[in-house]
Amino acid sequence: MNKIILVGNTTKETESIDKISKTSIAVKRDFKNTNGEYETDFFDLVAFGNQSEFLQKYVHKGDKICISGRLQTRQYDASDGTKKKVYEIIIDTIENLTPKKQEQKLEQIKDEDLGFYEDEIPDDELPF
Repeated sequence: MNKIILVGNTTKETESIDKISKTSIAVKRDFKNTNGEYETDFFDLVAFGNQSEFLQKYVHKGDKICISGRLQTRQYDASDGTKKKVYEIIIDTIENLTPKKQEQKLEQIKDEDLGFYEDEIPDDELPF
């Protein structure tokens, strides 16, 4: 059986080509090292189809996500002629754990930076 479940924060914006998306996740370990500090592991994620679309639309750098998937390895020849091995987690399911209020605040900040403001107007004040 090859099954992985991770909860962590994305470390970069999603990169997408067609229906394939890639990002990475930082996962804090549950224990402290000899210096009394938590260490972090970084994993590359790959998504296809619906999971790829979800990553593109709803997951941004710094979001906390929960994924389940499987570990996959692949090899390739580097430009210097050496063989390289890559370990990636193929996403089967994904859930964005970032609270919607935080997402809305981030969107509001982005809009304010661009000079756009979204005001709520009560229905009884609309001219139509």
